[in-house]
Amino acid sequence: MAFLLMLGCVKAPTIVSEINVAPIQTPLTAMAGDSISLRFKVSGKGDPKLILENSLGTSVIPGIREKDELLFTLPTQFTQKSGFCTWNLVHNSKLVDSGKIKISSLKHPGQLETYLGPRSIYAGSTDYAMLVNVPTDSYDNPVMDGTPVQIKSQVLSNKESFETTTKDLISWKRLYPVEKSGRMLVTANAGGSSTKELSVDIFPSQATGFDLYSRRNHEYADGNQIIIFETSVIKDMYGNTISDGTLVTFQITNAHGSKLKTNGTTINGIATARMLHPEVAENWKIEAYVTGFAKSDAILINFKPAIQNYDLTISENDRTILVGPILSFLDQLNPDGIAVEIKIADDKNKQFVVKRNMSVNGFTEFTLSREEFIAGEYKIEVTVAGITKKQILQLHE
Repeated sequence: MAFLLMLGCVKAPTIVSEINVAPIQTPLTAMAGDSISLRFKVSGKGDPKLILENSLGTSVIPGIREKDELLFTLPTQFTQKSGFCTWNLVHNSKLVDSGKIKISSLKHPGQLETYLGPRSIYAGSTDYAMLVNVPTDSYDNPVMDGTPVQIKSQVLSNKESFETTTKDLISWKRLYPVEKSGRMLVTANAGGSSTKELSVDIFPSQATGFDLYSRRNHEYADGNQIIIFETSVIKDMYGNTISDGTLVTFQITNAHGSKLKTNGTTINGIATARMLHPEVAENWKIEAYVTGFAKSDAILINFKPAIQNYDLTISENDRTILVGPILSFLDQLNPDGIAVEIKIADDKNKQFVVKRNMSVNGFTEFTLSREEFIAGEYKIEVTVAGITKKQILQLHE
């Protein structure tokens, strides 16, 4: 009885179908775009599947079985991509057969991808642009090493032709400018495929030394007129006029060693800048430079005193000091805005205060309030355009 029970618990055996596969057609090489098929002779039941793998990914495709032959046709995403395509024939999770197909790119380029840069360089022999070409076949596969690429360039009337070959998927060429500024036109061709016209702007090289000039209506230090500084045409070492908008700094050093600066930008190679005349007699040394590249020789400019004299008038209560008329070099009233300074000190030479005003219509005045200045003797010192006058002032209650 127990033996019968044991027999009843035994699982019925599973019948596993066996299949035998023999390759009939398994190519080892192909060209991109070819129709690629794998054919096998099959005996037994079942339909094995084909697993394909290339650089794009992995896919499982079914076959078509007719009696004892099994046919697999590779989809275009595997036949058009150059490189190795690996296949594995699998049945019931078991590897039945495997292989590898080397797919080569087409011999003649169908497309040409081009990169050019930088798009602006300097004239001369040190700077350059680089042209990089990536020729591919009609399926966008990189072509084989050694594929020729023709390059043509033109600057002004100078034409040049070069031939490069591909290596590690690309070809490249350094393009050096001529000594004249302008524009370089570049094209490339590979196997009948051409690029559109590419261009590189050739700018003038570094500026070289230049001359400096000045223009003014008169030579007097009136603090009103404008002096104009102007450069000669600034050029590079090859004779090209430097680019418009180049910054030129004009530095002024006066007789006391103080420095003033003004800037100008070039138009047609010439930079100009303006500066007000000083208010006192002065000697200026002016230099101009393009930062880091070039500078001019220094020029010297002298300014004569515009104001020769002026009057000081004290009011009846001694509290108001009138300065003027302030006359200029043609005995005309000096233009408005001339600085007038007064220093006030007590009888012990202790300076109390310094006041400053601007002239209007050739005059200005200072008022000494009773709150600030009590009765007593004071020394005043008035300075206009470098001319100083001193006076004793007696203030009353």
